[in-house]
Amino acid sequence: MAQTIYPDTPPKAVLPNEGFARLPLVLSLIPVSKSTWWAGCKSGRFPAPVKLGPRTTAWRVSDIRALLDNPASCEL
Repeated sequence: MAQTIYPDTPPKAVLPNEGFARLPLVLSLIPVSKSTWWAGCKSGRFPAPVKLGPRTTAWRVSDIRALLDNPASCEL
């Protein structure tokens, strides 16, 4: 059986309705590497992170849902 480069992404239902999502959840929905994600955040291609604590970074679920609803806005 042939393997695909990117496995099927899970449905958006795994995201909470509101709140914040940590990086592993975000990357499970958007198949890019961590370095690509961080570079995209820095350039404005992807949503800006929110610092929740000194060692805790997350993204607003509403921003991630908006990105998933309009993927053309972040063409690689």
